[in-house]
Amino acid sequence: MIIKKAILFLASTVILAACGVASEQKTNIVAPQVKEKQESQWDKNNAFQAEVIPKFEAAVVAEYNTKVGDKTVIDIKAAKEDMDYYIDNDNQKLVILVDKDTTKVGKIKQELTDELGTKIQIKKAKYNSNEMEALVLDVNKTILGMNLDAFEGCYWNLEEQKIDVRADLNQDQIQELKDKYGTDKFNITISKLKQEEF
Repeated sequence: MIIKKAILFLASTVILAACGVASEQKTNIVAPQVKEKQESQWDKNNAFQAEVIPKFEAAVVAEYNTKVGDKTVIDIKAAKEDMDYYIDNDNQKLVILVDKDTTKVGKIKQELTDELGTKIQIKKAKYNSNEMEALVLDVNKTILGMNLDAFEGCYWNLEEQKIDVRADLNQDQIQELKDKYGTDKFNITISKLKQEEF
């Protein structure tokens, strides 16, 4: 019986292939389930972010606002001097990276812990975000000065606390970056792509 079913399945696959519909239609039978799962995860992440980000932003605004003329604005640079954040979608956490545990940061941590409970995670930052974002600009200039065939770019990866570099670097150039900026600050990916290609 199993052999008959296998032969029938194989025969139907051959017939569909002869009609030019085999692989696409077989994929479409499974694809809606995968698509629903992806949309479900996306919806879950979106709902989580819609819940936690406004609360985080409100707490930061309350502590880091300043008057400019007759307007009240948030001093983002001052806030990032003390802390930064990212969303860990896999674990449904708002992760706050604290560089300087100031009174303002303490108030924000307390307020968010009270409001969000286990939905936040507080970690000690390895590096200051303002300093690392400035360093990225310097790293970028250094790499551009190397006259590479391919340089996709570099950016501050807050979650990993490293500068991600994507470029066609050789071992001497990689060592030059590490010697100049520190060996523990980089994720380097060898890439042949140029910025205009993506």
